[in-house]
Amino acid sequence: TFQLRDLTTVERTDLKPFCVLLKFTERPGARPKTYLLSFESDQELYKWHDDMYDRSALGGETSGPSGFVHHVHVGFDPMTSGFTGLPDGWEQAVSGPTANSEKPNSLTWHVYDSTSGV
Repeated sequence: TFQLRDLTTVERTDLKPFCVLLKFTERPGARPKTYLLSFESDQELYKWHDDMYDRSALGGETSGPSGFVHHVHVGFDPMTSGFTGLPDGWEQAVSGPTANSEKPNSLTWHVYDSTSGV
């Protein structure tokens, strides 16, 4: 038997068809116990994989935000290449300097091109 609280690894492996590898460490510094579970199909494998991950401490490592309040929703309109739903103070920052503007936009855009490394 094993305890899900001691589960440290859940991963798909090709050691056997439709197989998942589980590692359990009962105490810090102890050598992990390894189990291989074989299933009838990928669907069954992933059902067990996801369920064991979610029920163990592995699935609880990241939580969603708490106390979150959504005040503004900004979208992008590909037809106009502009943003929608911007608050008044943000409109000028993202639209760039106008013809009447004497100083350049204070917002700096950084674009990374993964093909050239620039």
